[in-house]
Amino acid sequence: MKLLLAGISGALGCLLAAMAALADDQVSLSSCFAPEDHCATFIASAIDQAKSDIKFGAYNFTIGPISDALLRAKQRGVDIKAIFDKTTPCERNGALDTLYRAGIPIWIDSKVRIAHQKIVIIDGRRTIEGSYNFSSNADHNSENTNLVVGSTTASAYATHWTRRQAVSAIYAGPQDWCKSAGKD
Repeated sequence: MKLLLAGISGALGCLLAAMAALADDQVSLSSCFAPEDHCATFIASAIDQAKSDIKFGAYNFTIGPISDALLRAKQRGVDIKAIFDKTTPCERNGALDTLYRAGIPIWIDSKVRIAHQKIVIIDGRRTIEGSYNFSSNADHNSENTNLVVGSTTASAYATHWTRRQAVSAIYAGPQDWCKSAGKD
């Protein structure tokens, strides 16, 4: 019971701190809804505006507009780092190795049952988040993604991203990863 109360107290403290910070932060929100909208293009457009850094976290990740935008950002000199679920290297049509070959550092989060993130943190100011998987099939589903412009939101997501990075394994290529995935 003490642990539960401590958890609730901690969560409430985080919520109150976030609300206070939001009061000082100009925040805007743009949303995209699939299948009505083409959310991969919506996300790629936000990535195309990156100037300094991107922290990326994904469960599904296939070749398409989002991977292309990340590669363009890398070519522009944007510092990109990515975390993926342990099953992502094993996907058909996956884009993880394309990023890896482009020199983008990648970590695999295998310490949780599913690393079900769908986040992009851009320049410490813009955050993409929602249910939209970064895959070629997502535009055929009922999905949503949001672009939140505000440093407080970006900071909260970046903190979570950094926590997941700290417990993740660096990806050094596809060799034997799929054979060992899920055996942690």
